[in-house]
Amino acid sequence: MPNAPALDEDRIPAAEILEARRERLLALPAESLRRPRISPQRAMELTAILSKHLAPLLSRLEAELSEARAAERRAQAEGLEDAAMAFYMAALRARRPETSENEAERKQLAARVRDRDASLLRWAQAFFAGQPAREALLAHIRPGSGHRDDAEDVLRLVALFREAGPWPPGIAELT
Repeated sequence: MPNAPALDEDRIPAAEILEARRERLLALPAESLRRPRISPQRAMELTAILSKHLAPLLSRLEAELSEARAAERRAQAEGLEDAAMAFYMAALRARRPETSENEAERKQLAARVRDRDASLLRWAQAFFAGQPAREALLAHIRPGSGHRDDAEDVLRLVALFREAGPWPPGIAELT
């Protein structure tokens, strides 16, 4: 997986990118805001991948879209990395400070998630044995370490089990 891109020396510092977008961000209706289900680091990684794949297509915008729509899409593509950096900085600033109390809670929760990750992965390997597509997905889920990776693994494994349903009678529903 690619690392999050570092800021070039000639780019606007990340804090200034966030400040430039502060008014727009604060104008968002409160009911539209959700806790992100993606880490700021992963958002940066995905933005780098998207930008790389989008760049060759930008030259075709005018041929495919109206002039106004093409200009709008080009502006969105050109602002993609700065928008991701604003998300990154906002997420960093929104993190609650680590105290001994919430650090202990985080460690306890991380240990439970790590156990669930290992348990679900063992079940999935047995349950999906002989299914090449699902075995390939499990091989992709398996690597990694850390509490964020464990949490993402659990979410992906639960989704995989739910997709494989329906469950035979007598087997507890996966929650």
